Amino acid sequence: MCVVSLTVRPDAVEHYENPPRTFRQLRMRRIKPVSKIGALYPLKNNEFNDIRDREFLDIAYDKAVAFVLINCPQQADSDQQAATVFAALAQACIPFTMVSVQPAKISFVVGECCLPAMCDCLQQLALYPEIVADCTKISVRENSGQPLFTMITALIEILAERNIPVLRMSESYGLIEILTESRFNRQAQQAIEKQFSVK
Repeated sequence: MCVVSLTVRPDAVEHYENPPRTFRQLRMRRIKPVSKIGALYPLKNNEFNDIRDREFLDIAYDKAVAFVLINCPQQADSDQQAATVFAALAQACIPFTMVSVQPAKISFVVGECCLPAMCDCLQQLALYPEIVADCTKISVRENSGQPLFTMITALIEILAERNIPVLRMSESYGLIEILTESRFNRQAQQAIEKQFSVK
């Protein structure tokens, strides 16, 4: 996995309008502030504390993943089928991410090293998935204070301008993940880092 931290130029995303959003109040649990530095867990060699300025964009490129699509029988209950599939994968200790459950379709992403075990697992359920191997998952952590929708729009537009196909996009707690084919790795990495890095 390749990880890059870039200082974000404000003009990289400022031309996107941020749509109005209705924020819901969340219940938050108060925690006692740490009063002594020694109370924090020690860092190992070559590690760094992730407390930093909010002007960075962290990007990771995971170049050994595969996109898996399962077409379920039309008469099957998609939710029940998904529960069966994911329970079987969990029992076989096969990690998966970027899950999507739609009527008659289940899709997710697994590491390429897990493909043989995953195929064996699904064959036992009489399921034969379509697999797009040799993919890259681009993970972006937005720390620059920009609105999340703005950053998603900017990333998708960067790839679209270069005709780089997006197989899947997901977002969770500020982590944006984009799945594309590995043959576009160099082109996507250069385009994203050129757009956001400060010269």
